[in-house]
Amino acid sequence: MQLSWQVVRLAVDVPSKGAKQVVRFDRGSLRSPTRTSDGRLRVDAHIARSGVQFYKDSEGTRREYRPPEEVFAPEALDSAELSPFTDEHPEPEVTTANATQFAVGAISGPRRDGDFVAASIGVFDAKVIKKIESGKVELSCGYRCDYDPTPGVTPSGEAYDGIQRNIRINHLSVVKSARAG
Repeated sequence: MQLSWQVVRLAVDVPSKGAKQVVRFDRGSLRSPTRTSDGRLRVDAHIARSGVQFYKDSEGTRREYRPPEEVFAPEALDSAELSPFTDEHPEPEVTTANATQFAVGAISGPRRDGDFVAASIGVFDAKVIKKIESGKVELSCGYRCDYDPTPGVTPSGEAYDGIQRNIRINHLSVVKSARAG
């Protein structure tokens, strides 16, 4: 399955030692879902990827490099484990104080699959299951990272404007149409 990824929103939060902590939303699509015997939905998906990605904000478009060692770092993969699955992106981010308001499922078993992070998604909400089965299959991963604006070139020769480090997933959303910035 070919997935497309693109940034949909940028928010700068905390400056730190030349890097800024930022919020990111990327996009992808669900694979074919299956129903469990008790009616829950299980769906496998690519939820993130390494490489250069384009991010838009009020200042324009940047090419941000997500190195494999950052995307597949144990801490990055651990941050996805049991992260909330939501119907559309919540405002504000999902926390323990508001998780029951937004979570309709959870992510399980994040792992490397080539350049992608693959995972299983368990969906528990009947209304959201119906939406997915009716064709709502685009995903958007909400996460924080430290953005270092130092430009460079990837090992494969692709130019970038900055690097994402310390990637931490907050939630994964099923969306009508992944936002395009």
